Amino acid sequence: MPNRIRQLRLLDRSLTPNEAEVWVFVEAESMSATTEVRGRLMGPSCPYASTVEVAYPLRPFPKCPEGFSPLTRRVIIPEPSLWDTVSPHLYQGVVELWEDGQLCDRASVRHGLRSIQMDAFGLRWNGKPMRLHAVEWNKATSEGLAELRISGVNAVVVPAGAKEVWAEAERIGLLLLVQIFEPDVNLVQPSPAGLGWVLPASALKEWERWTEWPRAVKKMRQFLGVEMDSTLQAPLPVDVRFVVGPDTLPPLPQRPRLMRSLIQQSTVDAELGWLDESP
Repeated sequence: MPNRIRQLRLLDRSLTPNEAEVWVFVEAESMSATTEVRGRLMGPSCPYASTVEVAYPLRPFPKCPEGFSPLTRRVIIPEPSLWDTVSPHLYQGVVELWEDGQLCDRASVRHGLRSIQMDAFGLRWNGKPMRLHAVEWNKATSEGLAELRISGVNAVVVPAGAKEVWAEAERIGLLLLVQIFEPDVNLVQPSPAGLGWVLPASALKEWERWTEWPRAVKKMRQFLGVEMDSTLQAPLPVDVRFVVGPDTLPPLPQRPRLMRSLIQQSTVDAELGWLDESP
């Protein structure tokens, strides 16, 4: 049987206005002296701007960092274009697994360069304050997402596994908050649009079932949130970075709040807005 790619992940190692360095982590089903990784990223592309797409090859490290697989590669992008909700620049390409000079497997990838911070003052995306205007999106298809964005929405709350919705949100520039109901960390996926994962209120009462989630979400450079009612029943775990709740939810120390209103729309369950002011 030919070798196969078992896992694949891209991570922004460094990001400055002059240069971005992306590390590409590849895990193969088997490893031999002739196993190697090839590929490239192409970009950027953006639906709202004319761009010149350039190929950026995957390069081996001059000396592989200690503890890393020899299949790990790096991509250097001069003067990178960042992903945000106004200009969602994407880089796309292929990662190939070769052995004995033969192509064994290949995977398509898309990647957006971004930096995000979240604290008691709210959210900062690529260094700039951002106020969320989100709606819940329970449809399995992406039809209508573009109209939401035109109306001023900049984030959608979606169920895990909605791949079509994820891909369209990344393409048109909508942030993703993903609702999760069972502690299966295999559901955690990277995304340039990915902001965070929203756990059910019951998770606070059975936190031992969710102990693997903080590490998995942090690994993807995203944040962990939780649904709450108007009363705080117990201290929040330190790894919970934001909360989602009704308008009556009081301010919480060091946690931004994504508040539900009573506005109903035909395509969504409820409208939400980030009430905490950013500096």
